[in-house]
Amino acid sequence: FHDHPNLENESKAFNVKLDDLLALYKRQTPPQRSVNFIFHTAFCGSTLLGKYLENPGWTFVYREPAILTSLALLRFEPASYTDQWQDIFELMLALLSRTNSCNEVPIIKLHDGCSCIIDNLLSMNPDSKGLILYSDWHSFLVSILRNPYRRKWVRNRLKSTDFRKIDLLRNVNIHSLIDVEAAACLWLAQIYTYLTALERQDRRLYNLDCCLLFQSPQKALRAIIDYFCISSSFEDIIDTLKRYERVHVKTGHKYDSKARARYNEFIGKIYKSEIRIAYEWIEKVTGESSLITELPLSIC
Repeated sequence: FHDHPNLENESKAFNVKLDDLLALYKRQTPPQRSVNFIFHTAFCGSTLLGKYLENPGWTFVYREPAILTSLALLRFEPASYTDQWQDIFELMLALLSRTNSCNEVPIIKLHDGCSCIIDNLLSMNPDSKGLILYSDWHSFLVSILRNPYRRKWVRNRLKSTDFRKIDLLRNVNIHSLIDVEAAACLWLAQIYTYLTALERQDRRLYNLDCCLLFQSPQKALRAIIDYFCISSSFEDIIDTLKRYERVHVKTGHKYDSKARARYNEFIGKIYKSEIRIAYEWIEKVTGESSLITELPLSIC
């Protein structure tokens, strides 16, 4: 506000508009439409899965809407404006349930930071369903280590992670962790958050190991289509699979899965000692709790 005085007036104007919008929404009280959700642990193919499921006429896929990410970050903030959190959340979810036609199934592929609002999202409609896409600890670490920027990303994600609901990590001092330990900590936080969510949600939340998506995409997608009640022709999905088989879904560059696998193996060897330190840290933290390598309720 000090550097840009006009922002204060714009902010006040936005609040007025938001209040008007919330009041209108409450007066109309439209029913919440069922929406399907994709949760994930990051760097595990969630963007690819969203692209696979994007089929106009049959599905409408929202990819990481910023408003839900912001609401997830604000969920545990003590500030007074969070008194409106539930109202804003319901309004935004209603807006994000819109599709081009009533026949299209709405799907929201969320930011990985939205794992803390799984229950909020699924509680809005009894027919809404969720899918958790995840990777194992080693694959996650390799994904972090192969890109220097992602080390900083891990630190930022840890700052926005609420450890109060994760008994296993409640006493961990994240500031004392080296980079690979921090990455392992974030992976553990996500996995145990999803594990407890799977226990709470009665058959409305399943999961998929990303290795199955990469190795057997047809099998995985057929299961997801049935689960999300998508009426799309499976032949259309096969066409989409072929479209992204040789193209990187984010960059549009040529993609070779075998070359990527060899590169990940190379990274694993280079950072072998760091990965070992991370695994020892995981063993120390989990103690008598078994390390989760495969979540229950797999969709496949």
